[in-house]
Parts: sequence; structure tokens; C-alpha cells
Amino acid sequence: MQKLLAVVLVLAVFVLAPVIGAGVIVAMVTGAAAGCAPGQAPAPRQPDGAAPVAGSLQGEAPAQRSSGSSSASTADPYGLGQVTPRLRALVEVLAPQFAITTVGGYRASARDPEGHPAGLAADFMVPVTAAGRAQGEALAAYAIQNAAGLGIDYIIWHQRIWSVERAPEGWRPMADRGSDTENHVDHVHINVIPDGTPVTGPEVEAAAVCAGQTVAGGGGGDAVVYPVPADLADTDRRNWGSAGRSWSSWHTGTDFSVPCGTPVLAAHAGTVEIDTTQRWSGPWLVKVSTGPTNLTTWYAHMQKLTVVDGQPVRAGQQIGEVGAEGNVSGPTGCHLHFEVHEKNGPIYGPDNVNPSTWLAENVGKSLGGGPGSFVIATFNALGHSHTVPGGDRPGWADSATRTKWLAQLLATQAPDVVGLQEFQAPQATVLRQLAGDTWDSAGVEDNVVIWRRTAFELHSKGTVAIPYFGGQIRQMPIVRLKHRSSGRLISVINLHNPADARGPTAKWRAQAIARERDAVARERGAGFATFLVGDLNDREQAFCPATAGGLLTSSAGGSNGAGGCQPPPDMQIDWIFGTGTSFSNHQVDNTPRGRISDHPYIEATTTPN
Repeated sequence: MQKLLAVVLVLAVFVLAPVIGAGVIVAMVTGAAAGCAPGQAPAPRQPDGAAPVAGSLQGEAPAQRSSGSSSASTADPYGLGQVTPRLRALVEVLAPQFAITTVGGYRASARDPEGHPAGLAADFMVPVTAAGRAQGEALAAYAIQNAAGLGIDYIIWHQRIWSVERAPEGWRPMADRGSDTENHVDHVHINVIPDGTPVTGPEVEAAAVCAGQTVAGGGGGDAVVYPVPADLADTDRRNWGSAGRSWSSWHTGTDFSVPCGTPVLAAHAGTVEIDTTQRWSGPWLVKVSTGPTNLTTWYAHMQKLTVVDGQPVRAGQQIGEVGAEGNVSGPTGCHLHFEVHEKNGPIYGPDNVNPSTWLAENVGKSLGGGPGSFVIATFNALGHSHTVPGGDRPGWADSATRTKWLAQLLATQAPDVVGLQEFQAPQATVLRQLAGDTWDSAGVEDNVVIWRRTAFELHSKGTVAIPYFGGQIRQMPIVRLKHRSSGRLISVINLHNPADARGPTAKWRAQAIARERDAVARERGAGFATFLVGDLNDREQAFCPATAGGLLTSSAGGSNGAGGCQPPPDMQIDWIFGTGTSFSNHQVDNTPRGRISDHPYIEATTTPN
């Protein structure tokens, strides 16, 4: 982030120095941050005098284009090409703040001569989903609020246009042009004024500082922080689970007794959700969520918000101010009510955990969970044939009953993608009957990948051939998915390497891993964040060759580099490996063993790079 700020400030000096003086710029760079709340957009400033900013466009020289490359590089991280310094500075402010990874810049063939061909326009790409709509709305709202300082001329978004010149009219509808792209549904288009046009103040620099600034003690990134400044962490009353007249059942969070106006910080990265129906919380209950069924933290009784619904935030970013709103009485007064829901469940749900303990265990650690994160799992379901009459698991419940328990396990754990091994047709039928259209699936025979329809859509399928019992070739599924909210592509290779049930098969497992590594390399080379999951029927003999050369990392930890192969201390024969991604929250649940299956359920949170 410091590098980003330096780039933006240098660009701002280049853009604004001819207009308002280099000495003034230096003063703004060193002092502008003092008036801007951490993590908060700077307040918009009106131009001096009554004339609108748009009026200063008349008589200005044509835009001066910067030299640049059309491909992304250190100097041009978004591949903007020949755009003006003002536009480049705007992109460097807005794209990271709103988690935009793809931005369109200079395009000679575009049909807006005063836009892309002139280096004055940028397209901030978002997925065509509810989350993408919220992301675009948040970006557009911020851009409008700070249009004067950012040098914005007009904005087009979701078949509407807003311009500085006609700002009092707000958003104005546009004609239907026939597609999501033509109607600007998949991107926010922002046009800036030419570089020679004066701006009204230091908002460019202030916006750059505010976009990444956090309160002292905040992480400013992905590591978990306290929801109040770190030097106030000891104000935690540790009263989760308490009973009393103030609560209808029990106290579902912990309270930080700090003065009103104290900054409230996002404890982790995620997306803001604002609920205005919870009167006990005051005007707003703010949630920071990592997904529909993933970690979500709650923040209540705030007197002011500094974020909008749908806005991506980083750990340590200010989201509001402590207040005394809602159900606040007695000695508590001004305080922050903070809750942790590990699966984004309801207020009294089983996923509501002690936030004081959670903070003690996680502050300073990276949980992943930012935009694009999801939970991936692996589970050997113990095939239907094992528990039929005469099968090799006498006394076990039949597969229909075990699949019912599996459905309950999946509902409780709420993963987004699961590699299932030994998941035979009768079990698949029962799961479909129980779960309805929650899951979609693809696979080969009894090795199947399932995924939540709300989180992913199928991109394509493939297979990898591995040697099985006696060296006989068996196909394993490769399922490629598109993450709906982020648009990122992943590839899941779901495996069941041969066990020694019919004699030694170590050599076949070794050959299988070699083939599986080749498949991983091909998938990664095609641009997919790639996961290798399943029952590999080996511990160290699976980990060391799988992770050799740094191709894969394990959600369970361990290392394999210059110091040799160091497997994780708690190894199973079931694994989650990945490349082009990072892992956190690795969990091994042994409760299914002896009931649903003879294997544990394993999951991890992952964030593709």
C-alpha cells in the first residue's frame, strides 16, 4: 500500500504542479491526511465561486497523453496504456479501494473520441451479479462524492449517466443499447477532464491517502485486527454469553467500552453489509462478510458510518464511529458491540462464537476471506457398496441414512466446493432429494465435485488418467468453475489414489501423483487457480512429491524447499493442495468417522491470487 500511495502522490504532483504550484503540492502531501478519517473518503469540496467545474473546460488545450504500454507492468499495473496522468492517478485511487482488478484504459478503436481514444476514460470491470452491482454502486457513489477533487467529467453506470455539469439532476437514464457491456452493466465508465483543466483542491492526494489509511494498530491488509484501535483492546468487557434484563436470551457479542466517536475498524477483510431493520443495534447493524456462508463479523450501536453497503474493506479500515445508539442503557453508555459468526448465521445461531476468544486466537493472523475467497473441502463418503447387506462394513447404517447425515454435515459446515470420493449413484440421488438445487455437480463414476450454485457456475470439464489397482488406468475428474462474485476461474482435480486393499500399490500411487502434477501444471498454465483434493492414500509420500519444486502448497501447512521436505505435523491421507492461491482456516473434522464414513471431513478457506 505504501508503494501504491507513493505512485499516486508522485502522479498527483505531476498532474497538479503546473496548476497550483509544486510547493503547495508538497504541503498537501505532508499534511492533507490530518483532516481525513482513517478509511474514510474525504469530504467533497465545492469549487471556489459559483461557476461549476464543467465551466472551466472551455478554451482548454487538448488532453496531454502519457506514454505507456498496453500491457500491465510495474509502471502500468492495470495496463491502461496511453492515458493522461490525471486518469492514471484516479485509477490508482479507485481500483484498489474497491477491489477492482481489471480496468480498461486507452483504446484507439473506441467510439467516444473524447474518452478512451483521448486517454480520458477508464472502465472499471465488475461481475454481472448482485455482488458486482453493489461493488459498482459503491465505486460510483464515491466517485460522485469526490468528483471535483478527482477531476471527473462524467460517469456512466447501469444504463445511467451522471455529469458534473448537470449534477443537480442526479442520475439520468440512457437508451437500451442491447447488451450488458453497451449498457455499462459490467463496468463503471469514468471520464475525466483534460490535464490542463484546473481542479479545486487536494482531494486527489487526500483520496489516495484515505483509500489505504488505517488507525494506529490496524492491519491495513489481511491480518485480523481488533475492532477498535489496538491501544484500546483492553476495554473489552468479555461479556459474551452473559444473561440479564437487557437481552432477550443471552448476550451474543462482547462490548468494548470506549468513548463515543472512537473509530470502529473492520476486524478482517470482507464486504460491508448494512442492515437497517435491527432496532436494538441503532440505525444500522454493520456486518463485514467474507461470503454468504463464511466468516462474518457484526458491529452495533455506531453513531456514524464511513462505508456504504456492498463496499469491500480491508482489515483495519475504519467503517464508522462508536456511539450509544439502539438498546443501550445503564453503565454501558458509549460502546461497540462486536459479534463473530463463523458461517454468517443468525444472531443466536450455532456459529456465533466468543468474540474475545476469537480475537485472542486470530489477531495478527491472515484469515484470507477477502473478495473471491471461498471454502473448499474434501470427503471420502464411503461408497454405497460398503454398507449393503453382505458388504465389508457390517453394522454400519445404510448409504441412504449416511447420506442424510452427510447433507446435515454440509449444511452445518457450509463449504462452497467439495471433492467427494466413493460417492456412488445411490448416494448422489439421496443428496439431490435432500438438498434440492443447492448443489450442482460433475465427475467421473464415484469421484464427484459438487459446488454451490449461488457461488459458482460450471466453466468446463476434463479428466486425468491415473494407474489404479494393478496399474489399470482410471479417469479422475477435472472440474473448472467460475466464481460468480469475482469472476475468477478455478480448476478442481478430485482424486482417489489406489489403497493397498488388494495388495501393495505404492508404485502406482507414485505414478499417479506424477500424472496429477502434470495436470496441475497444465491447468495453471491455462490461467486457472488449481486445486488437487482427495483421498491420496498416503501421508508424507503424498505431500513431498506433490509439493516438490513449489508447484503446490498444502492447506495443512508444511514446507518443501532448500531445507528439505517438512510435512505438516497433523497429516491425513486426505489432502487439499493448491497453486495460484493461499490457504487459511484449515480444519479437520473427525466427527463423521465411524458414522458417515471412515474418513474425516477436511476444509480450508482459500483466496485465489
